[in-house]
Amino acid sequence: MTAYFEFQQQAPDGRIHGFIFKLDDTARIAQARRIIADGLTMNVQGMIVGNPVA
Repeated sequence: MTAYFEFQQQAPDGRIHGFIFKLDDTARIAQARRIIADGLTMNVQGMIVGNPVA
């Protein structure tokens, strides 16, 4: 199973940037859905890939 999640963040200059996360792990997908459903705020770290995901 694959799921995509889009998040937005305001940059210091006021612009809004969107980020899309691709998750392939069923447990991680369920965890992400719970975080969104519960309205929790989380910090996300990782590498930004400047290419479209397949």
